[in-house]
Amino acid sequence: MFDFTFRLFGSGWLEAELTGDGQELSIQASHLSDAPADLLISVNQLLNGRPEATCCWQEEPGAYQWVLTKEGRDVFIKLYWYDKSFPKYSDKAPVVFSGRDEMIRFARCILRAFSTRALGVSASEYQKMWGYGYPEAELSRLRTLIKKSHQP
Repeated sequence: MFDFTFRLFGSGWLEAELTGDGQELSIQASHLSDAPADLLISVNQLLNGRPEATCCWQEEPGAYQWVLTKEGRDVFIKLYWYDKSFPKYSDKAPVVFSGRDEMIRFARCILRAFSTRALGVSASEYQKMWGYGYPEAELSRLRTLIKKSHQP
């Protein structure tokens, strides 16, 4: 079982907490890329049938590469750490988090983390703090894909 929360702080920074399979990881990302929207896009790709999706969260310096692999009804989550921002990706980098969850549960967990209530900020405050617009289009796609996955 996987859990994910994040919060914005300062100007252009976020902090996320990941837990699952007896592990906990706290990570940060900067506005060098739109990390939250990239994660949503990756989850949507899996729900659309892609077997694997990746995204990268930039630190300054450093980066976390998310690798999400769907197998049947499950998703396997791995985060790799790189010492440099915008690295050349390799599975030889150290894995700092790995876990498994049911795909639909994972998708709902990500959706919940993005609610303005969970974030504690409005969509306009989100843009001021993060520097990118609130990812409403990707969240809407995610809601639709979750509903679709429950239809016979």
